[in-house]
Amino acid sequence: EHAPGFLYGLPIVVKDSEPLAGVRFVCGSPLYTNRIARETSPLLEILEAKGALIIGKTNTPEMCAGMHTFNPVFGATCNPHNPNCLAGGSSGGSAAALACGQAWLATGSDLGGSLRIPASYCGVLGFRPSSSEEAPGDVSGPMA
Repeated sequence: EHAPGFLYGLPIVVKDSEPLAGVRFVCGSPLYTNRIARETSPLLEILEAKGALIIGKTNTPEMCAGMHTFNPVFGATCNPHNPNCLAGGSSGGSAAALACGQAWLATGSDLGGSLRIPASYCGVLGFRPSSSEEAPGDVSGPMA
């Protein structure tokens, strides 16, 4: 038998830019309202293999493009500390879910601040791992 992974039983939420097999994969776009992911992303496969429990997907701006978290499919994600303020973007759904206690860990992605900005707006931690010299650009990272 295998020992439980180090994330065993930890409830997590994942940004809707990460496909999870059998679950809607919308990226906030009306073009993809009924799209169902056929495969699970490598990141989510690793998290599940380590024992994490994916309990939900989080809101993003349409096509994950924006420093806000509003889209025409699911609407706006408000800052849980002040509903009149933004949660930031594009990982604002993940940051807001953490800030209001829905999960202990979340995924996000970052090209120009999409992990760090919502984390700072919502009072949580967003970590942008360094990209390799060969492939700079968008990276996935954790929020807690």
